[in-house]
Amino acid sequence: MPAGREERSAALPLLGQVLRFEAGRHILTERMLDLDEDLFLADHTFIHPEGVKPLEECFAVLPLTMTLEMMAEVAACLAPGLGVIAIENVRAKQWIALDGVRRAGVRVEGRWLGAVDGVTQIGTEAFVGERSVATATIRLAERYRLSVDLQFAELSRPRPFPIEVQRLYTDRYLFHGPRFRSLAGVHQLGDQGITGELVAGGGSGFFASVAEPQMILDPVALDGAGQMFGAIFFGQELYMLPVAIDTIEFYRTSPPPGTRVPIRIQVVEFDREARRVACNMEVQDGQGKVWFRIRGWQDVLFRWGRELLDVQRLPCAHVLAREVATGTLAGSDLAVLLRREVLRDAQIERLARLYLHGDEWAAFQATGASHRRRKEWLMGRIAAKDAMRLYLARRDGRSLLHPSLVIIENDPAGRPVVRLPEGVEGCPALSIAHVHAGAAAAVSDLGVGVDLEAVDAGAGLERGGFATPSEIRLLAEIDGSETPAWTTRLWCAKEAASKVLGTGLRGQPKTFEAVRVQPDGRLFLKHGQPPGWIAVQTLQEDGLILAVATRAEAASAGSRASQEAS
Repeated sequence: MPAGREERSAALPLLGQVLRFEAGRHILTERMLDLDEDLFLADHTFIHPEGVKPLEECFAVLPLTMTLEMMAEVAACLAPGLGVIAIENVRAKQWIALDGVRRAGVRVEGRWLGAVDGVTQIGTEAFVGERSVATATIRLAERYRLSVDLQFAELSRPRPFPIEVQRLYTDRYLFHGPRFRSLAGVHQLGDQGITGELVAGGGSGFFASVAEPQMILDPVALDGAGQMFGAIFFGQELYMLPVAIDTIEFYRTSPPPGTRVPIRIQVVEFDREARRVACNMEVQDGQGKVWFRIRGWQDVLFRWGRELLDVQRLPCAHVLAREVATGTLAGSDLAVLLRREVLRDAQIERLARLYLHGDEWAAFQATGASHRRRKEWLMGRIAAKDAMRLYLARRDGRSLLHPSLVIIENDPAGRPVVRLPEGVEGCPALSIAHVHAGAAAAVSDLGVGVDLEAVDAGAGLERGGFATPSEIRLLAEIDGSETPAWTTRLWCAKEAASKVLGTGLRGQPKTFEAVRVQPDGRLFLKHGQPPGWIAVQTLQEDGLILAVATRAEAASAGSRASQEAS
């Protein structure tokens, strides 16, 4: 047995170490979650390893149903001889996750709340560190009771499920690995409900040191019920995670592992604005009798767009940033734009774990506690990685690299430096820009610079403060009314041009002078003596001005530029 691993018994495998115990009154336990011991965690990660990320960087999360098993085991210690007949008032306040670590402790406290009519109630609460992360009341008795009476309406507009149910797993619409793949089939889908079948689980293979654990509940079937609930909203650009359950009531022992058990679900609340959805469920035992009922299963809704859903399930087939057409780039060179709206409702830390390599994590953490700053920094990295992945796929005729394999660091001057995986040759130049509303990146073999600003950023700029008299005249010919958009275009063009040279403006924007401005947003700038020439394409996209700059020949800038060059 590896050093540091706790020996498990088949019974109560999630109980852990008992820290305090007062018979019949109070108990406190601590269970060390361990990626080497708790094998089931590998099948409940929000990020798929794809063979490139270590498991501790894949955001392994303890399923809520396994948290309930942990609580049930603690409660059973205060009520020996009694069985769990119901779980009530479940509230999940925070994920219990192994993020960047392979081991983490969870403490569970149980308190006797009283006994009425032969039913003992134990209040349980789970903690990570000093923070309460989940609560539930466990009801135990010598015999089952029937108190949950559910009424299910006929399905409205019943229809077949749009895809084979196993594709929910293989195409990763559901993130669950093999140990939690409980959906066996969907019979019918309706507007407010669903019917289908689950497969009962037994926990085999869940733990490294226990071949056949004896758990009180069936966390696999319970988790499968939640998965079936989510299947109702397939294709609606929603992502759902459980946060509360009013009541789970059991009526018999768990059926043997592998038993196919019918399930029906009815949605009782759906509030997109409040990001809340709730349902009632009934699961049978495969023999025509009711196994358990759930009243008030509640999920929180994340309104993820198609781009975010796709890149999280298949990151080697999708990107978040959108390629934009520019007249300054050719061949495999390209520029991309990532709008902030694409990341709506995204959990930033989770998305960072998907996109970032472990070597980049310290830089992400160094952005500080500000959610806005962390998100803007991450948007820049996502745009850059997507641009590089698209470029390499196009140049080499290959599939997209996993985003974490494109490592972006900064040199002492702050310029991005890219490390590509072994076997990928020829790293092009990269430029990144980000603002509150989005991020942009460009990739080119010949040197490139990119800048991004809100369209109205120019309203706060005095043209005379950064533009030469000649430039002001050129802008007046294009934009006699001096709208902020053209002021912003000129400013962005100068910023992008300075990035091509790797110098930045250095507080002297007039040293980058536009000698030609076209109505389509293309500008030609000169810099230095003898002058170097830079072509910049500026675009107005989704309320932003994007500028992409590359080196140019003097002749490209027109007759005036040619005369100055000579």
